[in-house]
This record gives sequence, structure tokens and C-alpha cells, in this order.
Amino acid sequence: DHPSPGKGRGAPEYDVLEGEIDPDTLVPVASQSMQIAPFDVWYYPDYNFISIHNKLVTTMNTYTGGPLQQAVSGTTTLNHSWYSEGIGKHFQVYGYEYLNDDDDGYLTWYVGEDPTVTVEAAALGPNGNVGRRLMSKEPMSIVMNFGISNNWAYIDWNSLNFPLTMSIDHVRVYQPEDAINLTCDPDDYPTLEYIQAHPKAYQNNNLTTWEETEYDYPKNSLVHGC
Repeated sequence: DHPSPGKGRGAPEYDVLEGEIDPDTLVPVASQSMQIAPFDVWYYPDYNFISIHNKLVTTMNTYTGGPLQQAVSGTTTLNHSWYSEGIGKHFQVYGYEYLNDDDDGYLTWYVGEDPTVTVEAAALGPNGNVGRRLMSKEPMSIVMNFGISNNWAYIDWNSLNFPLTMSIDHVRVYQPEDAINLTCDPDDYPTLEYIQAHPKAYQNNNLTTWEETEYDYPKNSLVHGC
């Protein structure tokens, strides 16, 4: 009971922008992250292959994940004018450039036209008790939401004026002409048949663990000896 037998699935997530505020300086920052699994026992990639492009405005996030989802994340200082209630308010562009090649792959985030952090494929190489990880090849959907939580970042509730609005002017996706791929069900990482065979897991919002779906848990040779 596996979507692609013999091939691991890591449920990757690439965050173009997660907004937060530094609780000490009250300066707004953007957290830009790649969240995948697994890393090593300490949840650390090889930082020799991770670059910060401007250390005056960008630092590596101290959060590196947990047992189920590890993260490489950088935080970049933002201008108040990029907020809806800022003086001289106007839009800003956020994005990333991504290549999933095993050897030369990379992920570079941007704020405006400026690169912030680059993660090379070698940053996910073998390390201690885990083998080499790949730059994510799985299909991913685009998600835009405006959720807030104390579990994510400090929130100064008394200073917020509800209702709040996040305005998005446009979303653009660019791909090389010889590598167009706009499907959520590619041949090498299929999803459609598996989702259709497990409707409760994907349609019931009240189920929060796989065990609650009563479906069989996908097995692997390291844990289950299959």
C-alpha cells in the first residue's frame, strides 16, 4: 500500500514567505524554508554548501525542525513599507529558483530581485547515520493562506487591528521550455491513484494522524523488513 513502491516519499514543503517579527527588535522578517525528511539525528544539513548572500539582512534560522519534518531556513529583514499599514506602502516580490538535479541541484530564495539564501544539493549529502538525500523531486501544490499562531512566532495581539488583509497581486511560475511539468501526478511520482484509493485521509479534515484513517501504513525495508 504505497504510492510508488521502492521509492521514498518525503512530503516536501518549500516556503517562499512566512512572515514573523523579531520579538527583541520588533523588526519584521521573512522566513524562507525548505522542509523535508530525513536529516541526521541532529537535524543539520552540511552548511558548507549553504550560502547567505547578504549577511547584513539575512541570517540562518535557529529552527532546524523535529522528528517528522526537518528544515533549512533563513530569515531576512523586511521593510515596513511592504506592509499594508506601513508608510509609503507598496508590493514586494518573493520567490525562489529551484533545480532538482541530483548533483548540481539548488534552491535559491529571493526578496525582490535580491537572492537571500542558496541551498546546494550537496548540503543534503550523507551524514552520520543517514544516507544521501535528494533535492525534492515530488509534485508540490501552491498554497497561499493567512494563518497566524503563537506556535509559529511571537504575536503582539494587543497591537493588531482586525480584520487584517494579505494582498497578493499575482503568482507566476516559470519553467524552461524543454522541461515544462505542470502536473500533480507525474509518472515517476504518481499521486492520483493513491489519493483516490484513500479518500478518508484526504477529505476528512478531522483526521490528524494516519492511524485514524484505518488504512495500512506504508512499509519500508529498514523498519518493517519488507
